[in-house]
Amino acid sequence: MNKSLTEMARCLRLNAGLPKSFWAEVVSMTCYLINRSPRASLGGKIAKEVWIGNPVNFDHLRIFGCSAYVHVPSDERSNLDPKSKLCIFFGYKKGVKGTKNHGSTHPTSGDPLAIESGGSSHLTSGGSTANELQAYNLARDRQRRTNVKPPGKLGYEDMVSFALLNSGDEPTTFHGAITSQEKKE
Repeated sequence: MNKSLTEMARCLRLNAGLPKSFWAEVVSMTCYLINRSPRASLGGKIAKEVWIGNPVNFDHLRIFGCSAYVHVPSDERSNLDPKSKLCIFFGYKKGVKGTKNHGSTHPTSGDPLAIESGGSSHLTSGGSTANELQAYNLARDRQRRTNVKPPGKLGYEDMVSFALLNSGDEPTTFHGAITSQEKKE
């Protein structure tokens, strides 16, 4: 199995045009793909399907190393900045609906728009600089966005209307009505 992983990872890395420093992401994606491929030893069945017992969905698969556009949240950009950022697709994160992308510092919620025209021409095995590798962030390394609570002013309509009705000079109790100066009216 180690030889299968190594050979497939080498092919993925070379096809995407990535340097050797991204070897861990390539091997992770290779394991992901092998677990979703039919195996002769299982009678043509898929390993994940046999392990879990449910059919595997292939609709989310993307080409490794293709260009992907990731949404930039509105609170991290101005009105004139672009709403998306061009990144390189690296794979899938376990347990999270989202993907790992190189060149993105923003969380990916859902699928980014992937341009599956093949490998990336942005990184070459000899042309990557130290700045590019230092700026490398995975989606799993970033902090998840917190849920925004609705404004606190909602849900008080009945209390406000009660306060407005009772804010006048009219008495609210029987004793207050008898002792008021307007009791004859």
